Amino acid sequence: MGIYDTYGGIQLKVGDVDMNYFDVGDTVPIEDGVYLTPEGIVVILDGKLVRTFEKAISKWGEPIDPEDILKVLELRPFDVAMKGFKEQ
Repeated sequence: MGIYDTYGGIQLKVGDVDMNYFDVGDTVPIEDGVYLTPEGIVVILDGKLVRTFEKAISKWGEPIDPEDILKVLELRPFDVAMKGFKEQ
């Protein structure tokens, strides 16, 4: 549990959160990027909420489960640490 801001119906706990609700086109207080959540995807560009998506689609047109993407991204810090360790 916790406090979240809501971006076009998708909750994010990024930065200073105050239980705000942002619609597409609103200026937002978080960095530009693509935010992946189990509920969907939030796209921030030039400091504004540009778009939200319920799902990601692969280059073959198949749905990608955001949970699978998050699992892969969780491995990255370990991979970076291991690469640095090998270089030493």
